[in-house]
Amino acid sequence: MTSRLLPLLAALALLCCTGAPPPIDPALLAEAERTVVPNRSRPVAEGALASGLYFVVDSGFGVARTVEGERLHIDPSAIVTVEHFARIAVGESMTGRPVLHLGMDAVDATRLRAGTFNAIGQRVALVVQDRVLSAPLVQDEIPAGRLEMDPGPASPLTAADYAALLQAERKAWEGLR
Repeated sequence: MTSRLLPLLAALALLCCTGAPPPIDPALLAEAERTVVPNRSRPVAEGALASGLYFVVDSGFGVARTVEGERLHIDPSAIVTVEHFARIAVGESMTGRPVLHLGMDAVDATRLRAGTFNAIGQRVALVVQDRVLSAPLVQDEIPAGRLEMDPGPASPLTAADYAALLQAERKAWEGLR
């Protein structure tokens, strides 16, 4: 068990929040907390996932994906998707490792806050082009709409690779509008 947890812990600098959260409309937050919840009742079939942040759910209620040899079931209803990432950049963690920085606009920061609030003690998955980059355990809600993800040394792609993939996908979304 420890050998499976070490790569996961090493690969993640879970969802870091720095700075003051954006102002939140209380009605919007209440609606998001009511509606941005993990699927625990509707069986789903296999399908492709857009890049974004998703709940990890029980077998039968999500699409199966594998990360670092572990089979997970991902709720196909995203908490937030790449089209709503206001910022995609590469930076450095406190340990000097390259990390992926993701930022949301105010509305999607509210969805992220509600989604992570509803997933405390559970896992969420960061999906990039239908592949799970990581599936960290949510320790607390993320109120500021900013994430920091470390792909980890075992990842076949770097933080810069993931940023490029996400930026290309976001640009494709912008072309559809």
